Amino acid sequence: MEINRSGSGCQNALRRLFYGAPYAKQIGRHQMWMNQQPDSTERSNAVLPCGVTTEIPNVPMSELTEPGLSLAPAAQHIIWIASYPKSGNTWVRAFIHNLLKEIGGDTKDVPHDINRMNEHTTWELLAEPYEKLLGKPITQAHQAEIARVRPEVQRRLANSRPTPFFAKTHLCLGQDYRYPTINLDATLAVIYLVRNPLDVTISYAHHSAQSIDGTILHMKMPNMKVPGNENNVYEVLGSWSQHVGSWLGLSSRPVFLMRYEDMLANPERSFALLARFLRLRCSHDQLKSAIEKSSFGELRRQEQERGFIEKPATAEKFFRDGRAGQWKQNLSEAQINTICAAHGPMMQRLGYLPADCGDFVFRGPGARGGAHNVEGRIQ
Repeated sequence: MEINRSGSGCQNALRRLFYGAPYAKQIGRHQMWMNQQPDSTERSNAVLPCGVTTEIPNVPMSELTEPGLSLAPAAQHIIWIASYPKSGNTWVRAFIHNLLKEIGGDTKDVPHDINRMNEHTTWELLAEPYEKLLGKPITQAHQAEIARVRPEVQRRLANSRPTPFFAKTHLCLGQDYRYPTINLDATLAVIYLVRNPLDVTISYAHHSAQSIDGTILHMKMPNMKVPGNENNVYEVLGSWSQHVGSWLGLSSRPVFLMRYEDMLANPERSFALLARFLRLRCSHDQLKSAIEKSSFGELRRQEQERGFIEKPATAEKFFRDGRAGQWKQNLSEAQINTICAAHGPMMQRLGYLPADCGDFVFRGPGARGGAHNVEGRIQ
């Protein structure tokens, strides 16, 4: 399959990407859930990142806004770029933009503007489509109302474009108020990015202006939610392990896993495999140029010169360090052990810890303990 040298050619290539798989024409379980009525006085606790637990008022679901949800089938157009925060999502989006420009015949030696990431990617949490369905500002909506319309927002987003496209998300894959966080009927494939939680802790703490200990607590909190604001709806993150496991457990759609550390150690191999997954045929020179134009140094340079519209007010800078192994200089032994105790099984699965059953299996001579001296065993 060759890609012509126009933007539409790139998107047509993506459209043909997975259409050998069955096109979702039946009414999926997502839309069915959307029209089921939960218990009339369902109550839920929302855990905010500041560690405060607030209760959603006891509101019968029948009294929540009914936005006229649709049972129409979704176009299978969304390729999710999914990750826990601070795991390389923006880096991959920048690479995709630069690679599509290279394939499309843009010979200018100018990296893609980081403040124009919406040309080939979007973000599903923007307030406007939710407010159109809800008929009111999202700041006046209960989380249950937002959860109810989220699959419909994604369906409309998928149907709004004639070809496959990329969408960034930090959502955990699962249910929220009994509604799916991700509409799989609208999903074509997933690029899932993962990073050592020891380094995520440091980066996320700087990003959200929280303490290291507070961030460790939030990253191990089940069903963790980040509150929204007037511009974005709230996000369901879950714990770090919960988030990773939810996406890696998806079996009904292609999931391409990328480790942040591999992207740093061997970018050509990592991004070449991504391009192959997306069936984007490019020359070695095009690949190399796209990698250089989306390097961490280039992204940081652009932020320093022009700012970055996605940087939250809590962060001094969005592209702060970008290294692997920061935890060795920044985390105490107690903090390292806490993180490994909370996420050890998933860290082993991803190669961040060596294989270890976690307890004594053979209690004879030579048996060793589980969590002691964990720092020396981290990969």
